[in-house]
Amino acid sequence: MINRILLVIIVITLGGCAAPRLAPIEYSGSVIHKSTLPAYVQVNTGKVTGYSTSTMIYAGGIFVPVTSGPVPELQFGDEDQKVFLESLKSQLLKHGIISALRESGAEDTLEVMVNFVQTEHFPNFQEYKITAVMLMKYGESTDHKKYSILSSEGDTTWTKWNTNALQGKTKAAEKLLAAVIPDIEKFVSTVSR
Repeated sequence: MINRILLVIIVITLGGCAAPRLAPIEYSGSVIHKSTLPAYVQVNTGKVTGYSTSTMIYAGGIFVPVTSGPVPELQFGDEDQKVFLESLKSQLLKHGIISALRESGAEDTLEVMVNFVQTEHFPNFQEYKITAVMLMKYGESTDHKKYSILSSEGDTTWTKWNTNALQGKTKAAEKLLAAVIPDIEKFVSTVSR
């Protein structure tokens, strides 16, 4: 009996470690303003954190505490942020908010920089909190926006309990993309020719 309980604990612990990386995401909102501006889009990585989790398992008539520390593979790290960057670029092009991508900023280029100030992973519900700042510049016009995204915002308790790490990452990235793209569109509409 104890062997089965230990096997279950090991399987649950290792199962959470094999989280696949974030896949490219799509923007599902509508876009009204399109432009012919080329853009230079980049991402800067900030602090990536994860927290530990603990639970109690009943074994042999007693409760045994089981804890695990932060799991880097589950955090919204550099690789996930690169996927977000590529998704942002592709969606800006797809929806016609920009006309082309450039490898560096120039005078006639829209510059967009998303700074991931901090990403946090809360393993109990596989929640992700992203704090980011976006800077936009075109010529002399500049603007910046701050975002605080919680992947589980609006979810029911049942949904929170049934969300895995990849689903949590995807929700966080989709919510950030849904916040960033309208702001870029609005900025472009004020500066485009």
